[in-house]
Amino acid sequence: METLMKADIFFFIAAITTVVLGIGLTVVVVYLIKIMRDVRYIMERARERTDSVLEYIDKFIEDAKRKQAKAFIFSELAKVFVKALLSDKDK
Repeated sequence: METLMKADIFFFIAAITTVVLGIGLTVVVVYLIKIMRDVRYIMERARERTDSVLEYIDKFIEDAKRKQAKAFIFSELAKVFVKALLSDKDK
């Protein structure tokens, strides 16, 4: 009879432990899901910001190339103008 009582106590404690662990794991999984959703949101925002920064950099590079081309054309025109002025002085 005593062994039957000990077995009942063991199974009672094991059942309570299983329920407590199940509830604990459920809480942990719920928090992990919330954390993963937040991480996904943060990653999406970071991706959007990164894309906008890359677009800005591309526009900046294109503007710099255009300005460099304009400066090159201006400098070539200035050289021609200066040569024309110098050649007029020689005559």
